[in-house]
Amino acid sequence: MRNCSATRAAAHMQLCEARCSKCFYSDIITLGKPCQCYDARKFPAASGGLSLQRYVCRDCNKLTDKEILVLREKRDKGDMYTDTTQRPLKCAKCAEALPQTGPLWWACSKCSVECRSRDHPGWGKKLEV
Repeated sequence: MRNCSATRAAAHMQLCEARCSKCFYSDIITLGKPCQCYDARKFPAASGGLSLQRYVCRDCNKLTDKEILVLREKRDKGDMYTDTTQRPLKCAKCAEALPQTGPLWWACSKCSVECRSRDHPGWGKKLEV
């Protein structure tokens, strides 16, 4: 076990929810301000503040904390890509299946504000097989 900083992509996977257009426009606060819950300037990983206990292999245990953070960020982004492009998405509020093509709305489950991060796909494409 080793303390590792949390990544931005991991925060997005935990806090962001996909919403259908109906739920997004009826529920979400769209005051022109994007979600600030994990802004790169404020998210604790950027300042090294938040750390998690994780199992690491012998090879990774030899790396510095910054090197591990870079590797985890790549892995978490890959996981997020897989979750959003290879599996059908459902609205987090009404559980309705989201259309395969068209806009994808992302909302922060913490503050109910639109998440405009580039880490999420903004437009749905047909699922990859």
